[in-house]
Amino acid sequence: MDLPLELEFLAHHFEAPSSLYRQAEWLTGDFEADVWRYSFDFKNQKELDWRVELSDASLLTDPENAVLLDSFKYWLIASTHPYENSGAANGLKSQYAAFNRTMHLIDYLLLNDERFQLYRYGLEGLSEDDIKGILSQLLRSNDVFEALFDWPAKLVEFAQDLMHKTDPIDMNKALRLSPGMSIVTAEDELEAKSFGIDPETLPNLRAALKAHGFIAQNRALGRAPKSAAISEQIYKRSIRMRYSTKPAAVTCLAYSSITDRHVREYDPVSVTTGSKKAVTSGTLALYRASIYKLGVLHEIGLPAPSVESLVAAHQFTHPNPEPHGRYRTLPSEEVFSSVKNAIEFHFEHGRKILNGYLRVVLAAKLRDCTISSLTPAEFQGAIGTRETLNKSPKSAIIRPSSTA
Repeated sequence: MDLPLELEFLAHHFEAPSSLYRQAEWLTGDFEADVWRYSFDFKNQKELDWRVELSDASLLTDPENAVLLDSFKYWLIASTHPYENSGAANGLKSQYAAFNRTMHLIDYLLLNDERFQLYRYGLEGLSEDDIKGILSQLLRSNDVFEALFDWPAKLVEFAQDLMHKTDPIDMNKALRLSPGMSIVTAEDELEAKSFGIDPETLPNLRAALKAHGFIAQNRALGRAPKSAAISEQIYKRSIRMRYSTKPAAVTCLAYSSITDRHVREYDPVSVTTGSKKAVTSGTLALYRASIYKLGVLHEIGLPAPSVESLVAAHQFTHPNPEPHGRYRTLPSEEVFSSVKNAIEFHFEHGRKILNGYLRVVLAAKLRDCTISSLTPAEFQGAIGTRETLNKSPKSAIIRPSSTA
């Protein structure tokens, strides 16, 4: 229907669902493509590769799975569509959050295709119990990687299988060439036992991961398992989960040659209330809403779970809801004391610090190198003495040394 210019904002009300949900603000490619290109204001576009293998060895993009593939695509777009959120438009940030939740659910279904038999029955085969089972999975943890995808246990299982398949010579070589790999702390032992790992096998587990290229530098832990590379092996039948970086859920598999560099001196102070161990009722409601969006498939004429099943899922409640966390209020004396100290520090040392930094920058510029390339002697020489720091850097132009 052609509408006058001043009524164009009503156009979506007259658009058929099968057409409306073939486009989205974030979808930059063709709906029919096997590899989607998308961007939520990213610096570079990302891809969704729908060419994943189902449990019957067929690909999701094969002709016999066309209905299932279209169902996933329509569901994903509908879950992020501005007009599907209480009738109000939403921004890209909200759409991206909805996109991630629905992709978590799609990947969960694909990884459990053999149990749900999607290749045979499609999404129509999902019963009320199946849907409630998915929501119950989310109650296990506030971390979706653990709740839906059992990441910590899968990582441990992967490392143990790899250890049994790795040549002892290769593991010994990795141990010999990796300082700190054989060190097992009391905390490592405690965590290993909680995952059913024999603490004595930790060095070999790390060595096996290292021998196969599954260990990388980690700012917090030193050396730790490469979650994205391991995920590609564990979650092969997923679309996004196989490429996503996971949290360091099993830190006893990490190691460091300098044990005190990557360990906090004190435990961090909690700045929020709540235990953060269980999913909140608000998070559950958002995933519940994503599942409820499957109802759009009925509008389009595609197979979908029954309306009764979707309504039951929509009414699913958290048996023991975790209260929403709140930021704690700092004691007023701490706030005022910190501000006072900061201001006094600025007046006493601010100019010296700035002058010292400018001298170092000038030294690096004159030597045509980066600040990090300066030797300790050059660095200290550029800063100068406490007395010279009171003077402007312009008053003492630093000349490059003859050895520079």
